[in-house]
Amino acid sequence: MFPDHWSFLLGEICLYSFVVLVLTGVYPFLEARFTGGRGERHLLDRPRDRPVRTAIGAAWISLRLVLPAGGGNDVVAARFHRSINTVTWAVRIAVFAVPAVVLAVTRRVCPGPQQPDRELVAHGPAAERPPARRDGIRP
Repeated sequence: MFPDHWSFLLGEICLYSFVVLVLTGVYPFLEARFTGGRGERHLLDRPRDRPVRTAIGAAWISLRLVLPAGGGNDVVAARFHRSINTVTWAVRIAVFAVPAVVLAVTRRVCPGPQQPDRELVAHGPAAERPPARRDGIRP
């Protein structure tokens, strides 16, 4: 029913799908082990409160965006008028470099929005000023 070379292709697809499912299922346990977080977890945690989790997720998404370029390197090469070898080497480098850069940048950027919260906790809410008079002058 299927051509002979399809059996290898179907095996590759099944193996790749299995690996992705296993990694997705094992990820919460690995994260808890390596980050030391044994506490409560919430789906809607703010990214700024969980920079490592956010960085790992962003790196995973970036890897999943790079891989289709490697799968369709002949189409990418034809579209951008480059040789297939050039595109293949670019994807080989990008598979490691892009997620690493995304991980580092995301991990660095995520805690930034926490600064206003730190100031609020340290100094308390700003003292309320009395309302202005009708002529606009504050007492």
